[in-house]
Amino acid sequence: MSEIKDRIKEELDNLEKPLKPKERKMVEEALIQALEYGKAPYEAMGISKDLLESLYGQAYRLFDASKYDEALLWFKFLHHLDEKDPRFLIGIGGCFHMQKIFHKALLPYALAYNLDRDAAVPLCYMIDCYLNLGDKKDAATTIDYFQMTFGKNPLYHNASEKYRLMRKNLGPGFSYEALQEELKEAERIRDMPFKDLLKEFEQKYPDLKGKPPED
Repeated sequence: MSEIKDRIKEELDNLEKPLKPKERKMVEEALIQALEYGKAPYEAMGISKDLLESLYGQAYRLFDASKYDEALLWFKFLHHLDEKDPRFLIGIGGCFHMQKIFHKALLPYALAYNLDRDAAVPLCYMIDCYLNLGDKKDAATTIDYFQMTFGKNPLYHNASEKYRLMRKNLGPGFSYEALQEELKEAERIRDMPFKDLLKEFEQKYPDLKGKPPED
């Protein structure tokens, strides 16, 4: 524990622009709460759950008003405050999705599903993104996974029937071996910060970076 405190003190001492005493104390205490005691950033900063919900309400209102760029900033801010809440990732994905930037919506949707495997909604959104991108193989694979996981759940009966009919026109999905490779990749990126994941994605697919939405 003292090692963490010493490291925090050292890092703050080495800042290019020193913090004022009050600011330094606040930052130091927040870092200790986050790094030493494993608290979420919003807890470490003393932000209440009620305030977090109010901020989420503001982000959702902007999204509902089709102000997607503004809503995206709020959802990203909320995700930084609490990386374990899948709603914030769904919000990020939704902002890209509604602007037809489908390739950027996929990652936050996938991460949201990884946080809550009992929620089918991110998978449904991912299927729609793959279809809009013309990626039949990934769409087919995701539909197969949806049917295997949620197909017998009465809550998703209508979606399951829709995907059953849709699946006939998509051709084969990925093989079991290919899916195993995908799982290995998922393990690798599981704990990476969202901004690093997005940067890696854009480096891997440079032709998609900054690609304007298609009508």
